[in-house]
Amino acid sequence: MTDLTSPDWNAQLDKALRLFARKRGCDLVKHIRPIVLANLKIGRFNYYLKRHPEHQLTDYVDYVADHYQQWAAYIILLQQTRSDQIWRLLHSKLTVWARHYLSSGKYNLAQGEAEDIAHEAMLVLITARFPYDTHFDPWARRILRNTCAQMHRKAKEVAELREQQQSEQGPTPVRKLEESVAIHQDLLRSIETMSNPDRQRFLLLHYYQDLSFAEIQPIMNKTLSALYKLHFDALEEVREIYNRQGQEGKASSLTIRRRTAA
Repeated sequence: MTDLTSPDWNAQLDKALRLFARKRGCDLVKHIRPIVLANLKIGRFNYYLKRHPEHQLTDYVDYVADHYQQWAAYIILLQQTRSDQIWRLLHSKLTVWARHYLSSGKYNLAQGEAEDIAHEAMLVLITARFPYDTHFDPWARRILRNTCAQMHRKAKEVAELREQQQSEQGPTPVRKLEESVAIHQDLLRSIETMSNPDRQRFLLLHYYQDLSFAEIQPIMNKTLSALYKLHFDALEEVREIYNRQGQEGKASSLTIRRRTAA
């Protein structure tokens, strides 16, 4: 991985950005400089060099700038403006991809869970940092595959816990199931203190009455994309409540799943 503490390396980066500014303007440099720096820190430039060994840092800066000009407006609509149309189209695309992955038989998940998988991936996509050294679809597909894998592991763990509980003699409960119940109790207390009644109602319907997004839609009279955004905002408020209660560790790792999946 690139050694960013090297004086020689910093000089190369400054030189590459100066050359870029002369060719394409200082305004664009202001936007791409933090992107390039962030990518260097996580090794994306090294990955780029493996695919293009003949290239140099100046080529990578141009590469990032080209992708920034192509995708910046879309990322703003998705992550900041949260355009209803963008959300709806992206969720539909993710659902199609999820159904394809599930049909492979690799994941121990039902086809009916494709929309839930797509929504979980959406929650990542609207907060993740887009690196601008790739096109959006391959990046989104990778996040969706990771989401499938995570949900597969969770489903497997739950199945093993239930099997273990059924095979145990006597009433002794499984420790992890006890912890799951405690988490749901903490969540319910947090929901009761929420300031937004729509967010509160949605979480109760989805996680405690086990209703799907499609089932909640006519009850709350909202579009699916509006429900996706409501879900995201509700999770953010729950995390803020956990933080105020001094449960920062729990808030930072909070991933709420529907009750029947726990």
